[in-house]
Amino acid sequence: MRIRRDLTELYPKVRLYRRDLSASHNNVSVFFEKRGRFAEAEESIRESLRLRRELLEETPQDPVIIEAVAQACFNLAGLLGALDKTKEAEDRFKEAIKIQQKLAQEHGAVPKYRQQLAAHQSTYGVFLRDLRRFEESLVQAKAALELRRDLVRHFPNDVTYHDQLADSLNNIAIVYSNLDDEERAHRYFDEALAERERMVRRAPRNVEYRVNLAQAHNNLGLNLVNLDKREEGRTHYRAAIQAYEFIVKEHGEVPEYKVSLAKSCFNLGNLLRIQNEANNALDWHNKAIGLLKPLHESARQVVEYRMNLMRAYDSRAKAYDVLQRYPEAIADWDQAIRLADDFTGPVLRSYRALTMARSGQTENAIAETDKLIRAKVTGDVLFGAACIYAQCVEAMKSDAKQTDELVGKAVTQLRRLQKGGFFQVPDNVALLQTEEQLNPIRRHPQFEKFVAEIGKRAPPSLPPPVRGP
Repeated sequence: MRIRRDLTELYPKVRLYRRDLSASHNNVSVFFEKRGRFAEAEESIRESLRLRRELLEETPQDPVIIEAVAQACFNLAGLLGALDKTKEAEDRFKEAIKIQQKLAQEHGAVPKYRQQLAAHQSTYGVFLRDLRRFEESLVQAKAALELRRDLVRHFPNDVTYHDQLADSLNNIAIVYSNLDDEERAHRYFDEALAERERMVRRAPRNVEYRVNLAQAHNNLGLNLVNLDKREEGRTHYRAAIQAYEFIVKEHGEVPEYKVSLAKSCFNLGNLLRIQNEANNALDWHNKAIGLLKPLHESARQVVEYRMNLMRAYDSRAKAYDVLQRYPEAIADWDQAIRLADDFTGPVLRSYRALTMARSGQTENAIAETDKLIRAKVTGDVLFGAACIYAQCVEAMKSDAKQTDELVGKAVTQLRRLQKGGFFQVPDNVALLQTEEQLNPIRRHPQFEKFVAEIGKRAPPSLPPPVRGP
């Protein structure tokens, strides 16, 4: 790059030298990003985009330069998204897509423009999905899928188009899974896995194809567990872990491979916990934390590292809770809460309070829950609060006044849920009879009265709560 910079400084009017320098900055940015050197990566890609915009001003109709600007916008958007610079990231995604759409329309005979448009739409869809804007994400993912199916139809022997088709199938499946439509998600996950297996058979030494196949196993495993096909899910988790372990051994310098291995480890650990193998689950959670903690500590600004480390601590805390190793569970909840965002923080705090209640820290559990419910919180937090107050009743049962007060607090949270339409869903009504954590208040007159009132009503609108730990 030094030579290209020198040539540009010596001959500033020679467009070729500036174009080559912009390409070098782009490549250096990719190099830095893969190694977690994000500040240097951002500086390089911004310089690449500046040079390309300058070239575009000089020749606004040149499709090569137009595409180069779109690509630099796209690369910068992805990096900014990883650094949690959401607003500018979205602006750059939209700019890249707008430019690429124009190229695809004006040069319909050139497949690479449609290919790049699909790539931009697909990645923007993932960005929106991570922001929990699922319906918007689905629009982008389906637009990309349509383009990629068309490219595969026209070029059936091009392995790259098959690989990108599998990406789109996987992305749509994940969105449907987030929308709680696991049956539909399963069809897309299954088709994506078949495409990934074909890719690896064609090029068994291609690292990217092997990584994608491992991810397909992980995603299908999670989907199968959600469909209550746990043994099948377990098989796919183990296949993912085995593949990732080989990849990390060969390419330990690439952080994203370690993140993917860690995610499969805590997914398997969570499955083992719900299959009454919490002790075995701890081994996988420990491995996940061991992989993620150094990454987070070396690049605290990277949201993906922080959020996955949070999930790993959350997962291990749940295993400790099942094993009644409460001090260790609470210590892991503390770690998870420190890493959490505004959306997940209240849920984790409710999990910690529930563990406190079970471990005999009744006053701490009540105080924490009292704080939680003062804020505007989600339905799962309100239901969790009712369960926490119910668990505290067990410790206070010798004090009739305190018991009545705690039951009153529990029922108040349930009434807040009722007001929001929560108990219009039959499955949620059933929780009043089946949720074990409500057992200590089940025969109390206040609770019985509330259940009787709910029994006179019913039908659907909200999903069941995510309870824990």
